[in-house]
Amino acid sequence: MKREYGFTLIELMIAMAVLAIVAGFGVPKLSALIQNNRLIAEINLFSAELQYARSEAIRRTGDVVVSPNENNWSKGLTIYIDQNGNGSFDNGTDTPLRITPALNHITVTGPASNIVFSSDGFAGATSNFTIPDSRAGKNYTITVTPSGSTKVKSQAQAS
Repeated sequence: MKREYGFTLIELMIAMAVLAIVAGFGVPKLSALIQNNRLIAEINLFSAELQYARSEAIRRTGDVVVSPNENNWSKGLTIYIDQNGNGSFDNGTDTPLRITPALNHITVTGPASNIVFSSDGFAGATSNFTIPDSRAGKNYTITVTPSGSTKVKSQAQAS
């Protein structure tokens, strides 16, 4: 008698049921993972822009200014050389180095004034940027120290 190989219909249905149960647990976690990665990518982009401004100040041996677009850090930032020293970006006289558009998935609150990196890379005063993550119940803080370095840390939101 010839032996048959393969799966029965019942075995295939059980395998499909197990696969559906496993996928049901995995898909929501995957969605949260994607959202977390998007948030972290935006935070890292913001931090990298600040680091770029510092490196340009050192490279060009002159002051480089970082200012929020439309006075709102969430709408992006402009990095420029303030040729006339008035503290605001003027299209005709100042040299734009980089204009970053609005950030997609985050809200950023930061200092009311611009950040100015001097030719030695120093920022003068400490500046903190706060990015809330209400899903996880924590805030991310990007700190620009007086020496010009940037740090990113997360902490639980105050209730």
